Amino acid sequence: MDDGAQTGALLDQVVGPVASFTADGAYDQEGASAAVAERHPEAAIIVPPRSTAVPSEAAETAPTQRDRHLQFIAEHGRAVWQKASGYTKRARAEAAIGRFKQVIGDGLRSRTDERRAIEVDVAVHALNRMLEFGRPISVRIARPPNGAGVTAPAPLVHATTPRSGRTWREFRNSPSRPPPMDRGLLLLPFAGSCSQIRSHRACLSTRNVSC
Repeated sequence: MDDGAQTGALLDQVVGPVASFTADGAYDQEGASAAVAERHPEAAIIVPPRSTAVPSEAAETAPTQRDRHLQFIAEHGRAVWQKASGYTKRARAEAAIGRFKQVIGDGLRSRTDERRAIEVDVAVHALNRMLEFGRPISVRIARPPNGAGVTAPAPLVHATTPRSGRTWREFRNSPSRPPPMDRGLLLLPFAGSCSQIRSHRACLSTRNVSC
């Protein structure tokens, strides 16, 4: 039994209206589209057609959503269709699920549904907190204009060591340079106390979702 055959059972678990149904090419079949149209007629079906897909017989008089997808892909290309239809959101959701399984694990330890819901909630908050530690904060800086309609490149900044006043290049090539840091240590931007940093490192090493 393939994934597309489970579309109806999957939609029966949803409470409330569905605005769109997004899935991969395995759901490009009449049974999956019929299951969505039967339960949620107004829902947009965003499923990439197969490379060998052909329009339906009524494509010219009463085109279906799949027919319109095929026409758009034929005119603009598959990559443009993925961005215009919102199909790329599925890739981000799939990447988030893969990140959860890689860091937290692919199974739940609790036995009851209530405790499993709490376990997932704690794991998601812990994962989001870990991602915030390693996410840089970028600020756009405007460059000074150099003439009419010309923008000058940003000047190079030579970092100096706080004690000797030498440039970083001179300090790096110096024979009195201190030994390099341990390459196995991951430095993350973190504005907190030493105890909080130690707690965070323990959380990363033991995957303790309660930290």
